[in-house]
Amino acid sequence: MNDFLKGTEDDVATVFCNEEEFGTEALWTDRDGITHPPLPCTFGDPYLPLEVGDPVQSDNPRAIAPTVYVKDCRPGEVFTVEGIAHEILENHPSGSGASVLILSRDPAPRPKPVPVPINRALQ
Repeated sequence: MNDFLKGTEDDVATVFCNEEEFGTEALWTDRDGITHPPLPCTFGDPYLPLEVGDPVQSDNPRAIAPTVYVKDCRPGEVFTVEGIAHEILENHPSGSGASVLILSRDPAPRPKPVPVPINRALQ
């Protein structure tokens, strides 16, 4: 890793995610139910209009954390910030030492199983 990226990676943890600056502490619980040690992050509920083809708008909460702590976070796992559990929807590493986690205040909807009709002729 070059010196610039190493410096940027250090800044993410020591400045942007530092509790005395902009950050807060969070907990990540994986699918196996293991809660990992507390990690630093910045957290917010921004309103973000996205322009990808048709305009899409998102008001999902986001956490920015050092990638080294959240690189293994997967959708469906739990990220607890300020005592509130959120479901991880997406994990976006930036390549500069920080990752953006898109979170959900409520569990993501799961597809309901479709009942298979019973063919009485086969019985």
